[in-house]
Amino acid sequence: MRDHSGRRGSTADGDLPAKAGSGGKTRHDGLGLDPWGALLTRRRFLGATAMGAVGILSARDLLAPKPTRADGRSTRVVRTYHAGATTGWTTVNQGPVDMMVHAAIRALTGVGVTAWAWKSLFPGITAAHKVGLKINLACGDVPTHPQIVNAIIDGLLMMDLNGATLPEENIIVWDMDNAFFCAQTGYAVNYGGPGVQYFGTDHAGVGFDTGRSFVIQHPHGSTTTHHPSRILSQMIDYMINVAVIKDHSDAGTTLCLKNNYGSFDNVWVSQMHRSGYYGDGHTRGEPELNRVMRDELGNKTKLFVVDATFGLYTGGPGYTPPGHTPPNWRYNSLIMGLDPVAVDTIGTAKINEERIRNGLGALTPSHIHAAAQPPYSLGTDEMAQIELLEIDAALAAEVDAAAAAAGGVALLPPSPNPARGSCNLRFRNAEACEVEILVADAGGSVVRRWGRVPYGPGSHAVSWDGRDQGGSPLASGVYFCELRSQGAAQRQQVVLIR
Repeated sequence: MRDHSGRRGSTADGDLPAKAGSGGKTRHDGLGLDPWGALLTRRRFLGATAMGAVGILSARDLLAPKPTRADGRSTRVVRTYHAGATTGWTTVNQGPVDMMVHAAIRALTGVGVTAWAWKSLFPGITAAHKVGLKINLACGDVPTHPQIVNAIIDGLLMMDLNGATLPEENIIVWDMDNAFFCAQTGYAVNYGGPGVQYFGTDHAGVGFDTGRSFVIQHPHGSTTTHHPSRILSQMIDYMINVAVIKDHSDAGTTLCLKNNYGSFDNVWVSQMHRSGYYGDGHTRGEPELNRVMRDELGNKTKLFVVDATFGLYTGGPGYTPPGHTPPNWRYNSLIMGLDPVAVDTIGTAKINEERIRNGLGALTPSHIHAAAQPPYSLGTDEMAQIELLEIDAALAAEVDAAAAAAGGVALLPPSPNPARGSCNLRFRNAEACEVEILVADAGGSVVRRWGRVPYGPGSHAVSWDGRDQGGSPLASGVYFCELRSQGAAQRQQVVLIR
C-alpha cells in the first residue's frame, strides 16, 4: 500500500497518514445492526463474504448484480463498515478503509477477485486511458478523505491491462479549486509531476471548457449557462464520483448528484442554489448537470462512492477551508453503487436515521426525486427497487484470509486479449492442486479442453493457438476460457481475431 497523496504522518495501522482536523462536540459511532428493514425492503446483511481477493469462485459465491434500469445498470447499493475505520474525531485509518473499499467493489460487481472487480467497471480500458476521481473538499473538516482515495487508487493499480498496469500519472484526483488541496483536507497539489495528479479546475492551463455550453431554463424566463471543467470534458476517459455524506441547508443532502456541482462553473447563482422567486433550483440544477454528463459528455462516470467515515447529519454544508465545521457523525462506513440516484437515496436514508436518533426531522431532498423522473431518468429512488447489501468488512477480511490460507486458485485475464491467432491462458494457485482448462464458444459449446493436470504452487500459463480440439482454426469471435479446480469454476472472456 502506498500513500498517493504525498502526505506525511502515521496511522493506527502504521501504513498511511491519518487526516488532521478539528474535534467534534457530539459523539455517535453509528455502528451496529439498526432496524433498516422498515426503510429498505430488499436489504440483505452479509456478515462475511466468500468473494475474496484470491478466493475460488463457485456459482453460489457470486452475488451478481440485478439490473432493473433500462440501461442495464444495477440498482444494487453496498454499504460496508468497519468499527476501526476511524479513531476519535480526527483520524481515518487506512487499513480498515482498504477492507471496506475492496469488499464493497467485490460485492457490488459480483466478481470475487478484487483486481478483476475493478477492471470490470471500465469497458475497453488500456494503460493509455486516464481515470479521474471527482472528490468533494468544499468542507475542509468533512472532505473526501485521502484514505478513501488511496484505497480506490490501489484498486485501479491492481488492474491487469493486457500485461501492463495503469500509470499513476494517468489518475487525476480533482475538485474545483487548488486552494482546497491543503493540509486541512489532507491533500497537496501535484500537476505534471510524477505519480498521481492532484489539482483543481482553477489550476493554470486547466479551467472550464468554454466550447461546451449548457443552458438551464428557470422560471420567469431566467436561464443560466454552464461549462464543464476541462478535466471532465478533455482530460479523462473514465470517472469515479467520490462524494461525502452531509446534510445541506439548501439542497437537503450533499452526496453524489450534488458533487457534480463542482464539475461545472456558474453554479453559485441564486437560480441554481436557492429557493424562492426562481423556484427550487436544485430540482433543475443537479439533475440537469448530471444528465449532461451522461448524455452529452460521454457518460464517463462508472462508479459512485460516498465516503461515510465521518459526516454531518446537521450543520451542513459546512465552511470551506480554512473555516471549520467539525464532523458530528462517526459512521465508519462506505456506500457504493452504479446508480447515482439509488446511492443518494440510501445515503439520505442513513442521514435521516441519524437525525431521527438525535431528535431531528427527516430530510426530503427534492433533487434526488427529480433526478429519478423524466426528462432526466438518472436512476431509481424507489426503495423496493434498490437491493442494499450491508457488509462488516472486518468479518469479510477474515473469510478472505481463510480462503487464501486454504490455497486459492485465480484465473487471470488471457494475454494478449484480443488474441490475434493465439494467447496464453494464465492462472495462479497458492498450493498444489489439479486444474482443468477448457475453451467454449459464445454458445457454450466446448471447443478445446486440457484435461485435469496437477500443478505446483505458482503462476502458470497454457498456450492456446486458436484451434479446436481437432486442430482446425476457429473463426473470429468471442470465446470463454474456463478453469475448473476443487469443485469450482472461473471464467474469462477472450476475443479471437483472425
